[in-house]
Amino acid sequence: MPPHIAPLPILRRLRALLPAAVLAATALAPAAASASEERVTSYAADAEVRRDGSMRVTERITYDFTQAPDRHGPVRLLPRERGGGTFERESFSYSDIEVQSPDAPAAVETEDDGHDLTLRIGDPGTEVTGVHDYVISYVVTGALDHADTGQGVELDWNFIGDEWDAPVERAEITVRTPTPVTDVRCGGHEDHCRASSADRAARVVWHDIDGWPGTPVVLGLSEGPIDEAGLGTASPYTPTLWGSAIAVVLLLPLPLLPLATRPRGGGGSGSVAVHALPPAVAAAVATRGAQSTGQARRITVATLVDLHMRGLLRIERRGPDWWIEPGPDHSEEASTRMAGFERLLVEHVTESAGGGDGDGEAEPGCFLGSLGTPRMLSRTVADAAREEAVKYGLLHSATSPMRPWIVAVGAVGWIGSGACLLSMLGPQPWPLLDGAAYAFAAAALTGTLAGAVTKRSPLTPEGELVRRRVHERIKGIGSDPDTGFYDPALRAAFGLRGIQPHDIDDFTRAARKAFEPPRSPSHPS
Repeated sequence: MPPHIAPLPILRRLRALLPAAVLAATALAPAAASASEERVTSYAADAEVRRDGSMRVTERITYDFTQAPDRHGPVRLLPRERGGGTFERESFSYSDIEVQSPDAPAAVETEDDGHDLTLRIGDPGTEVTGVHDYVISYVVTGALDHADTGQGVELDWNFIGDEWDAPVERAEITVRTPTPVTDVRCGGHEDHCRASSADRAARVVWHDIDGWPGTPVVLGLSEGPIDEAGLGTASPYTPTLWGSAIAVVLLLPLPLLPLATRPRGGGGSGSVAVHALPPAVAAAVATRGAQSTGQARRITVATLVDLHMRGLLRIERRGPDWWIEPGPDHSEEASTRMAGFERLLVEHVTESAGGGDGDGEAEPGCFLGSLGTPRMLSRTVADAAREEAVKYGLLHSATSPMRPWIVAVGAVGWIGSGACLLSMLGPQPWPLLDGAAYAFAAAALTGTLAGAVTKRSPLTPEGELVRRRVHERIKGIGSDPDTGFYDPALRAAFGLRGIQPHDIDDFTRAARKAFEPPRSPSHPS
């Protein structure tokens, strides 16, 4: 028989042993991995409840750092408050903090952020490895409270906490009290917990826990000589409550915002005749203030057409461009009949010198393409037309004086909301952020909605009436092209086509094109 071939019975035996070998390797792999991880092999706490309501706690911790690098000692977190992110908050205070160790540096540095009291144990200049023992003692006030049943005192306390970086393999807690223990239980994971009591002492042991869940100990005490002044009381004045109250106050104006846009008083007296309004003013009222660039452009073109029809300006074609000059009616009386925005355009044309009569002398006037910065001119004319509408009593003056404050509230709200969100995503969010987030979010919502309402100049009751009449007239002009001959400026103000005669129609198209915002030049590829 060749030596490299096993007999058949041997092969059968190897095949039978193979599953067992696989199971053994699987079981040994986690054990080898866990042996290289730092952990708390033992935690034992001895607590003494005092008659003044405080509790003296002595913790004996065995910590295995293994060979983990850059370890100087354990970090112990003690809770400073509970329920800070809800509508009830319990606060705890600590005193007489001491740390000892027989085989490792035991200097302690405390850091209190209002949520946790952090104890950093060890020497920053000395690294520790392997197994070390530590003894931490302190006095906590506020851990005891009145029982929910109203009978006796209750201790609901998470001795170990749930913020350990290393797993806790076994925990044992002994509590001694000045009064008989009426009830003791684990706050969770009862399958891994044994709780017992005898007269004035209770003992709780956890074992076989895969990762420490931070389970509290709940202990009931009979009524006795415990000073009620030392018992903890849940305060309703939490950051969440204050933030919610501020949010409610900030959100109260929101239902009233639609009322701010409604016309005040009655429905208008109808004293302003629509046909007597300059087309630019009618357009400003119909568009609630002519805020967009396109509306401002149409208003400027309509004003030029209207001034030409009234003889205050003269527009004629000269070659490929249009020439604009003062009209035949340029008397002082004609000047007094012009509105402020009309006078602005006439003066702009009069002061320009864009042409000549052949002998080198410039004549007042300018070509359409030389009116200056088109966008700036159209915005100036639109602003002046809006002021004219205010004089007619059709628009309220400018915006609300509260707008700067409203915008500031909205900006602070958005910035604060973003800051709260980033902080909540951090490793240790503060309970204060819950209430602050409510307040900042409400400020952002209120500021944004109220800012949108106060941004535009709302119409007066008379303006609302004129606005409806203007729209009715525009519908009539749009359905009857012949009517445009008698009101070309109004057609230009609302972008309607079919203005007659054709030279005015051509000028309107050319002028609207000239007042378009400049486009960014395209670069050849």
